[in-house]
Amino acid sequence: MNRDLKIGKRYRHFKLKYYRTIALYDSSIIGDGTLNTEEYRDYVVNVTDALTDEPVKVLVTKWELKDIPHQIIITDKKGVRLQGLYVLYTALYAPYQFYVRKVENFMSLTDKVKYPECSQEYRFEYADI
Repeated sequence: MNRDLKIGKRYRHFKLKYYRTIALYDSSIIGDGTLNTEEYRDYVVNVTDALTDEPVKVLVTKWELKDIPHQIIITDKKGVRLQGLYVLYTALYAPYQFYVRKVENFMSLTDKVKYPECSQEYRFEYADI
């Protein structure tokens, strides 16, 4: 099975709900500089970190970066940038909540100890439907 993350595609969670990936956030592309809020604007509201259940803020740049038309920035509620590679995704069921999760966790194996009845191999699997 190809485990490359596809943006803009539908994934099935092991609890049988569907989600669509929206964007990737890679903190290594952005660098260590201080955020200039004039270069960003709010893009998504009510985003939740799927692991901590804490609110996060997603910003999108007004400028191009490495041939990407818009680069997202994810910060915690205090405005501190999250470090690592994250995926922004949305539920395809009401109330259509937005989430962020580290890519390694999004693409990880299902925890068979915690969920022994689950037949799906991975936490999220590409659903080509």
